Amino acid sequence: MPTPSVLFGLNPLILSSVLLLLVYAALIADTINRAIVSLLGACAMIVSGILTQDMATQSIDANTIGLLTGMMILVSISRRSGILILGTRGRFVVWNRHLCRRIPPSFTTRSSTSRMTISR
Repeated sequence: MPTPSVLFGLNPLILSSVLLLLVYAALIADTINRAIVSLLGACAMIVSGILTQDMATQSIDANTIGLLTGMMILVSISRRSGILILGTRGRFVVWNRHLCRRIPPSFTTRSSTSRMTISR
């Protein structure tokens, strides 16, 4: 695979690090949609010459795309149902549109009376 020529003859490591920091700064600022920021960062890597288009398409992993798609579907369903479980100081809080109540720690932790024994 040929080595791509980097824009203005800059060091590819430094240029890619600067692009990564810019993308992370834009993600942290949260002023632009995350998908747009990620795509702009990927396009900047190709336009600057750090990656060729072939190198970029070969680095796409179908397993990762499938995992992220499945996680997004689960989060979307959880958000629509109104149930999100957040851990707060050893207790769990169930957030629902119509109900906000605390679950006692005994429901979320294993008690000493529920030990399993294995007999031979």
